[in-house]
This record gives sequence, structure tokens and C-alpha cells, in this order.
Amino acid sequence: MRLISGSACIFSGFLTIVLTYYKPSAYWNNASRKFFRKLIGDNSTEILHHAIGVLLIVAGIILIAREFKLDRL
Repeated sequence: MRLISGSACIFSGFLTIVLTYYKPSAYWNNASRKFFRKLIGDNSTEILHHAIGVLLIVAGIILIAREFKLDRL
């Protein structure tokens, strides 16, 4: 189960980073993004979403590593 959850986290992280980088209208003008863009600005919102993407990828790697008993992570 951790393998599937880890893979989903990694995929979601990459998707978040790619969508934040390219900023398609349906993603960038979403209500939650508009809220943060108005609150902290476009640049800070971009940094925040890139950080969220990286955290999702790291969480996915940790889940997969624990599935294969790689306890050093």
C-alpha cells in the first residue's frame, strides 16, 4: 500500500511543480491560487506551490523507501 501511496505523492508533486511552472489558466486562476496570489503575491505563491510539490515528492520517496525497508531515509 505504501508503494501506491508513495507513487501517488511523487506524481502529485511533479504535477504541482509542472502546473505551477507553466501556469495554465485553469490551474493558476483556481480559487485557492487566487486567494494566495492576492494574499502573498504571485511570486510567493509560485514559491509556495513549488515547495509543496517538493515536499510531496520527498514524502513519496520516504513512503517507497519504507516499503522496501530502506530505513536510512
